[in-house]
Amino acid sequence: MKKLLLMAVCAMMAAASSAWSLELKLGHFYDSTHPYQIGCEWAAEEIAKATEGRVKVTVYPSAVLGSESELMEHVLMGGDVDIVNVGAGQLANAWAPISICVMPYTFRDNAHFLEFSKSPIFQKMREAFHRDTGVHIMGSMVMGPKHIIGNRAIRSPEDFKGFRLRVAEQKVLIEFTKYFGGTPTPTAFSEAYMAIQQNVVDGTETFLSAVETMKFYEVIQFISMTNHIHANNFFLVKDDSYMAMSEKDRASFNQTSPLPRNIASHRYRKASAPSVCCRHSDPKPQENPSPAPFFRIVLDSFALLHLDLNYLTSCELFLRSSPPLAHRNPVALPEYRFDQIHR
Repeated sequence: MKKLLLMAVCAMMAAASSAWSLELKLGHFYDSTHPYQIGCEWAAEEIAKATEGRVKVTVYPSAVLGSESELMEHVLMGGDVDIVNVGAGQLANAWAPISICVMPYTFRDNAHFLEFSKSPIFQKMREAFHRDTGVHIMGSMVMGPKHIIGNRAIRSPEDFKGFRLRVAEQKVLIEFTKYFGGTPTPTAFSEAYMAIQQNVVDGTETFLSAVETMKFYEVIQFISMTNHIHANNFFLVKDDSYMAMSEKDRASFNQTSPLPRNIASHRYRKASAPSVCCRHSDPKPQENPSPAPFFRIVLDSFALLHLDLNYLTSCELFLRSSPPLAHRNPVALPEYRFDQIHR
């Protein structure tokens, strides 16, 4: 009798272990309450439903599986993480053409970036990225605009002169800070508060929501509403993990993977609204510099990153049809030619 019971238990355990034909690990470095985590959990549930339980995606937040750069290395170098969510700036360190997605003043808002991410131009970039790396870009998520906060106000490009700006260890941000005349200071975001407090830097670029959540209001004097970058992240999937799914399940996966951006974008818009960024703190003076002078400098500095001329020309066509500044003091794009400034 005991033997039969043991056999039954073993059979049940075997059945349970084989309930999922494929289990995938998804890693990111945001905490468990972040909109990205909520979006990823939602996508995992939808993928399980769409594949009728054949594909299980387990989400690991808070850098449990590694830092952002380590997570990216997992998929690029064939590590044991199947899907990662990394920022465009981090990805650009490894694959330069994606830099267009994190260049200051390139996209006017979240909708503008999402329009670009669905365009034939970006589809060609996805195909080229897969050809070069063997990794798939499955979807994108946007986080809204970044601004500069600190103890010096930014009202025009001239105010960047000598400004010690805390930036992530990302080539695009470092080079553009230099080009604007500032002094980039690569520092972990977790150390930004102390860096400002100890006068190591004059300020940092961040989202309005961080003024509250990171308590920056305790150490800054100004919020400069520069709207310089509409930050975006990408889901990267290893090719062998992707191809391990059946053709039917891959189709379901492809359809489901963009879902997280909807909930993440909605929650970020609410969290980053100017009316709530300092609701528990003393109001800080808010500067609203015109973006046009900054945008002119950006157009003149595309060559800094030595991007592929084909990508620049393609992106130029997109920006002409849907200009970054269409809703505010537009700059006449025809007077600039990307192929003329490319060096």
